[in-house]
Amino acid sequence: MLDGIDSLIFQEITNEFSKIFIQKLTEVGVAFVDMAKIKDSKLYKERLAEPEKDPRNFNYKNTGTADVFTNDHELLWYYPTGGLKGAKFMGETGGGAAFLRLTVDFVEFDTDISKTYGWNVTTTNYSAKAFPTVKITSDHYAEGGTMTMATSPQMGGGFSMSNPKNYMGVLFSQLKPIYEKYEGKTEVYDDKIPKFANKNSRVFGGGMTLGTFVIEANREAYKKAALTALTRYADYVAAMIKSYNTEEKKK
Repeated sequence: MLDGIDSLIFQEITNEFSKIFIQKLTEVGVAFVDMAKIKDSKLYKERLAEPEKDPRNFNYKNTGTADVFTNDHELLWYYPTGGLKGAKFMGETGGGAAFLRLTVDFVEFDTDISKTYGWNVTTTNYSAKAFPTVKITSDHYAEGGTMTMATSPQMGGGFSMSNPKNYMGVLFSQLKPIYEKYEGKTEVYDDKIPKFANKNSRVFGGGMTLGTFVIEANREAYKKAALTALTRYADYVAAMIKSYNTEEKKK
């Protein structure tokens, strides 16, 4: 559990990262269509400018609740995945479609499992420590989903781009998480159980008994760490695009 951080600072981070991301990609030659032009397109008005159908938070059985934030609190929507709709959307706006979804976690664990052997009895011992660490991943997808970015981008994460002249594009996959530590106080509570755990038997994920780590974070330290980690992700994508464009020019 994370204390000391609220939705206002999450939205601040999202807004600032959006500007950083766009700037980084602009510097390597990616042109962005003005949002006003996108909102003026027929397809956006007919299909995308509806009240949000998707909730702003998702509950996962093994990892808890994930809250979703969009730049400037724009509508939460996924670009059209059907070939004809995608081509129509790109034709109306004059640009390609892009998709970006990142998971920003606030903790990293160091766990240890050992076994004690007795007369006809084996006891398994678990221990863990939690460290205030921002972790950026881009491959998290809804439970039961598959990583099929080309046909179902809403199931995946990371960044993908489509060419306005050709619906097919490129997918940038992140191989390793990005970590950044921040200042925070960690405490353990045996009487506080996460929402996704069984509150009666205090077990989850196959019968593992658990308590709860609570991290009380310094607001500014958390924000700085999150933006530092997210900027590194933007640098990664920008470098990949620059390399991709260089290879395309050689062909």
